[in-house]
Amino acid sequence: MRFPKCDFIFGQALSETVRRINDMPVTNKEWITKEGQTRGGSRFAISSVHYILTNHAYIGKKIVNRAN
Repeated sequence: MRFPKCDFIFGQALSETVRRINDMPVTNKEWITKEGQTRGGSRFAISSVHYILTNHAYIGKKIVNRAN
């Protein structure tokens, strides 16, 4: 499966990248709360894809000795 990040980098709109991700059989993380309710497991939103594409940990940038 080809990850759509490449499409975003090469000029495709973020909304189109999100649409292509949601066309794939993938969802957000799903978990069960202490009360036994299922949370997550939904389709990706533009905000969550933007977070992934700009998060230093996901894109491989190493941050050392950064003050809060």
